[in-house]
Amino acid sequence: MAAITEDQRHCGLSVTEYRLIAARAFPQWSMAMLAWDPEIEATLGPLADMGLFCIPPDDAAPIFRSLTMTSRWSVL
Repeated sequence: MAAITEDQRHCGLSVTEYRLIAARAFPQWSMAMLAWDPEIEATLGPLADMGLFCIPPDDAAPIFRSLTMTSRWSVL
């Protein structure tokens, strides 16, 4: 948790529960890195000016699916 709270990309965090777990709830999920460039801006279209932080929740899933198909998506 310390790494997340120190990362400037995250803000307004609230811990609602802190406990040890036996295993990850979603082990198939992974982190990824996205290199921001003209290909990504074209994929996002008019949402590019907002960055990834302000995407409306109803639009997030299809947008992220599109981003995973670009050449700039790297699974960590």
